[in-house]
Amino acid sequence: MPHFARSSTNTLPIIPLSKDDLSQWCKKQRKEIQSWVLTTGFKASPGETCLISGLDGRLEKVLVGVSDDVNIWDCSNLSQELPEGTYRLQSKKSSDIERWALGWALGSYHFDRYKGTKSVKKTKLFVPQSSKLESIVQSIFLTRDLINTPAEDMSPADLENTARGIAKKYNAKINLIIGEDLRKKNYPAIHA
Repeated sequence: MPHFARSSTNTLPIIPLSKDDLSQWCKKQRKEIQSWVLTTGFKASPGETCLISGLDGRLEKVLVGVSDDVNIWDCSNLSQELPEGTYRLQSKKSSDIERWALGWALGSYHFDRYKGTKSVKKTKLFVPQSSKLESIVQSIFLTRDLINTPAEDMSPADLENTARGIAKKYNAKINLIIGEDLRKKNYPAIHA
């Protein structure tokens, strides 16, 4: 499932704020927002969120607490917590956005191989040039799926099929060492 939107059209802003940045940000907002942030007790602790509606009652923006030093996990809960929609992180540094976006995507991981129906949350994040991030996320998810699959469903033949599929997808060569060749190539533990 793609985690990132291709367009910034109709996106809702996510504003990352550290505890130190919160009071300065609030001073620049209209009175209703200042009051809402105070009433909800939002303190900008890492991972904490505050949904802010516009005057029409619709979601206008999201505040998320972040660490002073950028931590990918500060935004890892957002893909699951936020209402359906497309969002964008606001930051002056693109490297910060990429880290938080990686956390966003990794936080959406679910191992659902054995579930009959998959429930997919329809939140997406717009990140300029997100194709690199999507590749990283897909490779991490594949690794997690391989690790989480019980041994009775992930035999050496299943691992081989997965590796062959990846090699085929990327036009790569694959070389297998099996059977007695494992001993000859000094892999006795794997052979056992």
